Amino acid sequence: MITCAKCCAEVTGKYTIVDNNAYHNTCVTCDHCKKPLLLGNASSHNVHDGKKYHQTCFREAIAERCAMCNVHLLDTYYVTPYWKPKLCETHSASHKECNSCSWRVQPGESYAVWNDIVACKRCSPNAVYDDATVNAIYDGVVDPDEKKPRPRVTLVPTYGEGSTTLAETTFDSNGRATKMTAQGGLSRMAFAAIMAHEHNHVVMRARKTQPNTLQEEEGQCELHACAYLLCQTKAEEAMAIMHRILHNPVNMYREGLRDALCSECKNPTVISSDLTQILLDLV
Repeated sequence: MITCAKCCAEVTGKYTIVDNNAYHNTCVTCDHCKKPLLLGNASSHNVHDGKKYHQTCFREAIAERCAMCNVHLLDTYYVTPYWKPKLCETHSASHKECNSCSWRVQPGESYAVWNDIVACKRCSPNAVYDDATVNAIYDGVVDPDEKKPRPRVTLVPTYGEGSTTLAETTFDSNGRATKMTAQGGLSRMAFAAIMAHEHNHVVMRARKTQPNTLQEEEGQCELHACAYLLCQTKAEEAMAIMHRILHNPVNMYREGLRDALCSECKNPTVISSDLTQILLDLV
């Protein structure tokens, strides 16, 4: 016996197959307008979250829209990191992304650009463009007892086209930091996280406590950057920056952080085990 997938009554005579289920012809209706779907033509409808819609109903009432051009997103689209606005294929390739928090600049929104570094409307008021400010930020991040080995930071316009480098520290043969540079144009909070990362390099090298591999060292430094961000009151901005850290496209940093978080879960030294597990789930 064939039963209707909607009303569960026996199906006799003519019936319609939709998504491998049998329906009375009168039971095949749009879950939005409740009117019958086009019988015998399964391609006339869209299925979303288990519900069926006329193509027009789905497009007008259910389908997401591109945050840039408002076009209906019926096929492939791009979900932006952390903030989650959705973009059509055209605008996923052409949008401007904030280099501090990953916000995609929307039409009509203000933003700043400094040597190709984009600062969105949230980050541009606090973007850093001078050495004095970034060094003051560094002082605010560093433990007073650990300022002795601290080098002076110099902003650079760029590390080169396509580079993912945001800061770089040079050490002498004795492990003493002799020079630190950083990418200008980022927000104060992004800079602070970067300084927390770089200063951990400085302290480990000065104390000769760095791990055996560079990946382990970078992972520990990323962990300290996350620890700084977890303490910030501007939680939304901090979480957006931390999302960039957790999903760093460079494998050495991303996997190094994952390993550091796994170690932290077993023996918390920088972040509590509960918060560590939350971050580990996000990597």
